[in-house]
Amino acid sequence: MPAVRTNSDSILRAKLEFGVMRSAFDRAHTAWSHAPGDLKPAMLLRGQTLQRAESWLYDFPEKLGDSEKSFIMASIAKNAMRDDDRVKVIDKVVSKSSNATFWLVVVTFFLIVRLFIPMVVEQVVGVSVKAPPKAPVITARPTPMSDAPASESSESEGSSDRDGMSDTASADQDDGSRQPTAQELHRKAVAEAQRTQRHYTDLARTELGRGHMRTAMLLALELAHKDQPEALPPGTNNSRTVAAALIVESLSEKIAALPTPAAFTAGPAILSCGVGKTIVAASSGGALHAIRGDGTSLALALAKRDLVLRGAAVSGDCERIALAGDDHTMEIWSIGTGRRLAVLAGHEGDIRASAFSRDGTLLATASQDSTVRLWDARTGRVRAVLEGHEREVLAVAFNPAGERLVTAAADQTLRLWQVGQARPPLVLVGHAGMVTQAMFSPDGSRILSIAVDGHAIVWDATTGKMLSRLQRKNSALLSVTFSPDGGRVAAITQDGEVVIWIVAGTPREAMLPTGGDTIRELAFTPDGKWLITTSWSGNAALWNGFDGERIAGISHTDGQVVSTTFAEGGRRGVSFLKDGSVASWPLFGPSAEAIAYARSIAGSCLAAQERTELGLDPEQPSWCGGDAAVEPAER
Repeated sequence: MPAVRTNSDSILRAKLEFGVMRSAFDRAHTAWSHAPGDLKPAMLLRGQTLQRAESWLYDFPEKLGDSEKSFIMASIAKNAMRDDDRVKVIDKVVSKSSNATFWLVVVTFFLIVRLFIPMVVEQVVGVSVKAPPKAPVITARPTPMSDAPASESSESEGSSDRDGMSDTASADQDDGSRQPTAQELHRKAVAEAQRTQRHYTDLARTELGRGHMRTAMLLALELAHKDQPEALPPGTNNSRTVAAALIVESLSEKIAALPTPAAFTAGPAILSCGVGKTIVAASSGGALHAIRGDGTSLALALAKRDLVLRGAAVSGDCERIALAGDDHTMEIWSIGTGRRLAVLAGHEGDIRASAFSRDGTLLATASQDSTVRLWDARTGRVRAVLEGHEREVLAVAFNPAGERLVTAAADQTLRLWQVGQARPPLVLVGHAGMVTQAMFSPDGSRILSIAVDGHAIVWDATTGKMLSRLQRKNSALLSVTFSPDGGRVAAITQDGEVVIWIVAGTPREAMLPTGGDTIRELAFTPDGKWLITTSWSGNAALWNGFDGERIAGISHTDGQVVSTTFAEGGRRGVSFLKDGSVASWPLFGPSAEAIAYARSIAGSCLAAQERTELGLDPEQPSWCGGDAAVEPAER
């Protein structure tokens, strides 16, 4: 049983996790409930997702339906069965080991290997494998980091075990009998570099908290020049990447604030239009706030509702938003005035998805009643009812020209319709589970879909032919998106990892080294060069959109990131934080670009007096130059 939470911070965190994870849980529950009996076990929760869902049984039982509780309990039972199976295997091995014949075979094999392998190696290689006599060796202890305070150096030495250095320390203390191996020295260098990064990061953020932006940037520049060991472990940031993140954080500006935290809403957190021209954000309590590119905010006078942005869509002119109602209706609201313009009634089930045509004249709605309806987005009148799917429709999208419509449903198929024509749709068959997402490539030539079978498929948008199937071994795909040029596909896996596929030209695959941070959303920058991710833990990061190299982390002193998007045509990023504030930051490319910009506006290194006050070595670094820092940085 999960531990009972007793303080307000824990309760707040539990609400945050429940809110942001509810949408993903609902998708998994819907997939499980619609899956055939033989596929249901494969749809059950596992890992961290199961641990979080299990805690909901105790924290939020009143917010879970009977079917959802059954889903969680079935997942717990299945996980317990896996543990029992592993125990049975171990018991079987142990029972065999009690057999005298088994032990005789094992001992005989061990003796053969022990006696004859060294002889064979010596004859073939011509070098004796016998250990040479030990000779006393005197080793020097490494000196602490010169720029860190003495107290921190001693603490770092005492925490070597926590940094994975316990084996190195024991090796060095083995009666002084041997030199540390190259691997041990490398691990020690990596740990030292990470301590340096943490030290400079703490100093810079402290200065930012005091309003000393320039000092923080100078600390970041100094960190960027620190020596870095080669071949860093996966998921480990180098000093220049950490420095670039600090520079972006220093240049971050608060542009708006929501009256209630944005983090506690269930379902999607934001919808963006016109590359950040208008951003619609959902806050706790089911309220909506439209934020313009200039930072002005307008609240939409909605009645309180849960999952306010589920199934929602924003028109191409950024003036209207379509919201699913609680009574099988669709409502169209004016973003400019905050007033409701129309109510679209006709579906006999909940609306799962919607989409405006690019010119804003049509609205398509997909429903639990297995139909899709086309509406006149200006008058609210129904244009057509598209029938053919055998189960609920979960996704809908127009092509850029607005002449074709793709729909995806729980019947494991997609259908490609000609808008305004009576001809039967093309039926796209290839998935082995309910299809949950479908979209056109930016040029309209291809369709990308994803299903609960864990696979993504790229289709020809004219013929309906399957072009390629994308999948990860032992990890299902949960969400996918096209790059702006349509040549790449980025996907989030069930394990929270991110993979990029090249689907145009020579096939290629790249994994983002997230270091175990579970990703919840991703998006390409408008030019397609970079990819931005947001994790469940509230971290955001910028990556190379081609090879997956990490460019910089996106952090804010105000708190954790709930969602991210872009503004000013993609020149700036926008972060929505859990405290309700909205921050804007410059969108740099490589870390070198951020470092060069910081150097151009900071103008100097830290003066000796400042270095002393910060606990750094008063002596100027060699890269500063002779008279680069003759005056303290302005604060």
